[in-house]
Amino acid sequence: MSVYESTAPRGGGVTVAAVLVAVVTVTGLFTRPLLAIDETRYAAVALEMLQRNDWLVPHLNGATYSHKPPLLFWLVAAGWKVFGVSEAWARLVGPLAGVVALALLTALARALWPHDARTRGWAPVITVGALLWAAFGTLFMFDTLLACCALLALLGIVHAVEHGNRRGVFYLAAGITLGVLSKGPVILLHVLPVALAAPWWATPRADRRWATWYVSLLGGLLLGVCGALLWAIPAGVAGGAEYQRAIFLGQTTGRIANSFAHRRGIWWYLPLLPALLFPWFLWPESWRALSALRQAPRDAGVRFCVAWAGAALVLFSLVSGKQVHYLVPIVPAVALLLARGLSQREAASFGRPWLVALVLLLLGAAVIAVGVTPLGDRVLWWPHATVAWGWALVPMAAAVMLVLWVRGRITRNAAVHTLAVSTTVLLAALQLAIARQATVPYDTAPMAAAVRTALRAGRPVAMLGSYHGEYHFPARLRDVRIEVLPPPAAATWLAAHRDGLLLRYDRGRDAPVPEGSVERHPFRNGWVSLSRGLPAGGTVAEPAGGE
Repeated sequence: MSVYESTAPRGGGVTVAAVLVAVVTVTGLFTRPLLAIDETRYAAVALEMLQRNDWLVPHLNGATYSHKPPLLFWLVAAGWKVFGVSEAWARLVGPLAGVVALALLTALARALWPHDARTRGWAPVITVGALLWAAFGTLFMFDTLLACCALLALLGIVHAVEHGNRRGVFYLAAGITLGVLSKGPVILLHVLPVALAAPWWATPRADRRWATWYVSLLGGLLLGVCGALLWAIPAGVAGGAEYQRAIFLGQTTGRIANSFAHRRGIWWYLPLLPALLFPWFLWPESWRALSALRQAPRDAGVRFCVAWAGAALVLFSLVSGKQVHYLVPIVPAVALLLARGLSQREAASFGRPWLVALVLLLLGAAVIAVGVTPLGDRVLWWPHATVAWGWALVPMAAAVMLVLWVRGRITRNAAVHTLAVSTTVLLAALQLAIARQATVPYDTAPMAAAVRTALRAGRPVAMLGSYHGEYHFPARLRDVRIEVLPPPAAATWLAAHRDGLLLRYDRGRDAPVPEGSVERHPFRNGWVSLSRGLPAGGTVAEPAGGE
């Protein structure tokens, strides 16, 4: 045995990964608010579900909300029902779903390679060490929950195909049901290609009958869809005709029909992959491990992961409305491949850790340069504390320690954990350094307080343009519907409401102050104002929906 190699992974896989998730999550809880407009919108939907005691049809600002199914809102509202309404619980649901996903990933690794303890020990650590998972896994969004559902369905496929276990079909059905309830039919993009490609990746066996598998797959698919319909049918009846069309057509055929216009190029994801898979993309040992897999004998688990990650990447590249976080559920597939490759290779050195260290150094130096020079005033155009940027020294110090430490040769197990920790240190330090300043224009709490004060004083408030529920949760509004007006209707509304106030967004740092402004705060790339009138020349901005 080489001095580089350990006999078995140490560190407890999911346990270590959960600790790393906790570090980034807790740091975020103390350094940034709920971010507009996605996180604030989802919190508003969950709050209205709890206030209405209507767990069937989600609502936002008094109207039915059909853009997302209810599972995430159920989890948040259920926690609030038990522990009371808090921002912290809403922001913990995503990371907790991510930890469950890591446990399912370990089970999937065991099902694919029952005798490979290294792979199931390293895969969760590699997953949370990838920058994409580490950054988005702690947000109040749907992606880790969707990953959880996809892993359950994929675990069912492996049990059914590789082990002939009938309960795998029920895992598949449960994963599809929960996936549809978490983010809609997009779950099928993660599951169906792998299931259909089973003859390509599965271990060849003389007694296998693929017709039987496809019948089982059809049964699991139908069972999963029926599970989702148990919610969708009564919700459609209760929500009305428009809500029915939205959840039965808008979430399926409508999105598919509108998703192949290629507003973003088909290659949009490819140049982002080095950053999304940092630090593993820059670790030479990763490429040697993946190369070794290509030269190894036929491995059903490797083919399974290639089909999973490859098909999902291609399909999401074809969808025009690309978002970086759509790729979060395929990070575990890459982690499984890398972990399997590392576990199968002969002992080797850490190999050029300075590539990873260089990125840590450059990012830290760039953050400090922005914070302590006039460039910071141009990037962040509101007052900020210069001293906070010093936290960026932490990843820089970690980079130096990384290079110095590995000069003494470490085991590959230690190398995997060290690189995962480097991502955690980087994200935690960057949050401490810049989160408070960088998220000022995404913090709706100050304006929400002004809106609440106005409403309690009996002054009606209307929104000019679009409203995404930005102020309902921070203000804890109850039984309040913010009227949404088109800009031409503002004058008429103000005339009819003598004490009324208008919320409006104005794009640009130099946007004029509206007449009769009572409150004004930075918002995204401009300002949000609460006022009695309109500015002379200002332009009402429409914040992107980001659904």
